[in-house]
Amino acid sequence: MSGVHRTLTFMATALCMALPAAARGEEATGSGTDAEAAGKVKEGLAVHPDGHYFTLDGEPVVLFGAGNWVVIPAGERRHPFSVDYELIHRTVAPFSANANRAALYGFGDADMMPWVHEDGRFDLDRWNGIYWQRLRSYLRSAREHGIVPIIQIFDHPSAKPHRDPQRWQSNPFNPANNVNDVGELPTEGYHPPRDFYNADNEQLMKFKAALVRKLIDETHEFNHIIYQLDNEHPHGVGPWADRLLEVFGERSRHYGRTFLVSNMTMNHRTQMAHARDDRITVIEAFHTYRTGGYARQVDLDTMHKAITDFFYECGGKPVILGRGSVVPARGQGSIEAMRWEWFTALLAGGQIGSPRVIFDLAGDDPEAFHKPTLEVIAHVHRFAAAYPFWQMRPVRVSVDGAYLSMTPDGDKAALYWPAAQGRTALTLDIARRADVEPGTRYRLRWYNPATGEFAPEQHVTVDSDGQLTLHPPHDHPDWAATLQR
Repeated sequence: MSGVHRTLTFMATALCMALPAAARGEEATGSGTDAEAAGKVKEGLAVHPDGHYFTLDGEPVVLFGAGNWVVIPAGERRHPFSVDYELIHRTVAPFSANANRAALYGFGDADMMPWVHEDGRFDLDRWNGIYWQRLRSYLRSAREHGIVPIIQIFDHPSAKPHRDPQRWQSNPFNPANNVNDVGELPTEGYHPPRDFYNADNEQLMKFKAALVRKLIDETHEFNHIIYQLDNEHPHGVGPWADRLLEVFGERSRHYGRTFLVSNMTMNHRTQMAHARDDRITVIEAFHTYRTGGYARQVDLDTMHKAITDFFYECGGKPVILGRGSVVPARGQGSIEAMRWEWFTALLAGGQIGSPRVIFDLAGDDPEAFHKPTLEVIAHVHRFAAAYPFWQMRPVRVSVDGAYLSMTPDGDKAALYWPAAQGRTALTLDIARRADVEPGTRYRLRWYNPATGEFAPEQHVTVDSDGQLTLHPPHDHPDWAATLQR
């Protein structure tokens, strides 16, 4: 594990050294040589036949990942340097982290954006070849390490200068930052974010559609990607999204393949509405179900209800939280609270793209990976591998303080008990939830989410009232368990 403590080497010159000089050209398209590296000979990522999960190369998989949100544009406002995605992938992969939500562009290096940047301004009609080569190189590296990129195309907070002015000030679509006609958009000061999502602004929509088309053309050979239309949008699919989804539909027909598309909406009601849209193939739920800010615990019941609502009411689609809410690497919540959030998401039938931060920015070494965060991810994956999660159906309410998921016939079950501290027994009214007779015996395996270890197998029997009473091995803040008839 010593590699986990290695620091990131952020050297702006490393990128140019890794790429051929020809990559500085303005045009770049997906190369035929990408097909093998992209896993074209493999099945790639697909929606599982049951609709609620994924398969990766034909095997059922849950996505619980880790990485860097601005890994593609190669920097962020807090750290103006190049990001070594290969080092990130090598470090997180041993912890089974298998996804990463990554912004297509953002507040990064102005010379590492999709468009040519000259004399301090972008030209939205000209593509930056070195950027697109870096994108494909990142996707190849992710594929080699079994990581699914969730590519975020647009970012609603970047269109809100009154909330976060730095994002809009550096946004390539800001009229002050480009040489093009992008219609009626202000350069600074307050303006409603809807201006950036105005489908009647033909000039702006032309450039947005061109970016989506370019992205698909550059990445269509990679079959392990989820494309996220927007981040934290309050209203979901509207006329602006319709125009971009038309591009996905047209390119899908052109290339003869289906693209996995998600869209993150902040409002649960509008999330439910657009999650039922057949053009949205993956539900990306808003990632904040916390109480009292980042430093407080996640409202587990609210999060569990939201995920199970999507699971049962949206036609059978995978549900992903874009990222976790608890940020132990920044001291914003504990590792225990992160376990609560991530294990509850799993038992609700959901998945999480990545933690908000995996770097220990609060410690003495600001570039160190936060090992406890990665260990939580590893322990979630180890537990998921111990039972057939893709056959399970979550119980929509907590049972004696635990979150339960079962196969329809009641043969197998899994649970997470976040409030186990001080409790000596957990009672499950299992006969109410499946055709289970009194006297039925189950094999029980307790799992310690903090250590990733299973306790020795026990046997438990359904009593005359149709209940199972489970006794944890010892007092601990939280427990998980598997049951098999």
